[in-house]
Amino acid sequence: MSARKPGSRTGWRELVLVVAPDVADDAAYWLTELGAEGAWQELGVEDRGSVEIRAYAAPKVDADAIVAEIEKLAPGWLRAPALVRPLVERPWAEMWKKHFRPAEVADGLWIARPRARVPMKRGDVCVRIEPANAFGTGLHGSTRVCLRHLRRMFGGGRGARVAKVLDVGTGSGVLAIAALHLGVPEAIGLDADVESVREARRNAARNHVEKRIALVAGGPETVTGRHPLVLANLTAPTLAALADVLTARVERERGTLVVAGITRAEEDDVRRLFVKRGFVAGAPLRDGDWSSFALRRAPARKTPAGASKARAAKPGRAKPGAASRGRR
Repeated sequence: MSARKPGSRTGWRELVLVVAPDVADDAAYWLTELGAEGAWQELGVEDRGSVEIRAYAAPKVDADAIVAEIEKLAPGWLRAPALVRPLVERPWAEMWKKHFRPAEVADGLWIARPRARVPMKRGDVCVRIEPANAFGTGLHGSTRVCLRHLRRMFGGGRGARVAKVLDVGTGSGVLAIAALHLGVPEAIGLDADVESVREARRNAARNHVEKRIALVAGGPETVTGRHPLVLANLTAPTLAALADVLTARVERERGTLVVAGITRAEEDDVRRLFVKRGFVAGAPLRDGDWSSFALRRAPARKTPAGASKARAAKPGRAKPGAASRGRR
């Protein structure tokens, strides 16, 4: 998701939430998810274990309703009453960038701004991002667990074994670009938000991978074919709505689907959702309250020569052909 940069400040309002540090990412995520823009953490105002999360709301956005919804979703998050006030003329869309420092989000996988100095070691890779808002940085928990999956899959140059990655809900393009840096030859990034697609194109150019990635405005139904790796950092309700079309985009033999944007409470529901569609779920990776699964298509079992007759001759056993058809 990418928030659009506000133009005129007339009518814009600022939202301020005071929360515990361990829920700061989640509070900022939900501010943006509910319609606020440019959510970021105000540094230097930590007080007794609390931090301030700020965002702004466009004139047509009901800022009070956003706050009310957050209070309903997580009543224990707020350490003080939420504030909604007129936005003072300051470069709020740029303020958070002062605090965006290089971060090693997985072993040897860095996220940094284009000209930042990064203490990389031999074999490390760095994704250079200049997102339109804090939610394209790759530093949110749901994105970090996806990046950790990629690093595990493609450490040591193994990315070249996967011909192409499909990134559904690409946002700033950080996941697709990371996959390309880790050795995957080609990528496709999809996002329903046209501004996100534009931002992803700019970030692809900053990383010198623009010739290896196709960026398309739309969802997974806008492309055809199957892919060895599909990334879907969305939300649990969106994953449920797109489960069939996501499944249709994954290669039948040993294809992998990485899903994220899931809270711990949603893990079992999401796992069941895809297991019944023929995937095998590994153990989840977690970052705070956020979880991610790497779901793999199980390889088709082959019956050894001569074994089918022996099994078919035993009473009470289904014929191999019938069982095979039932699994398709």
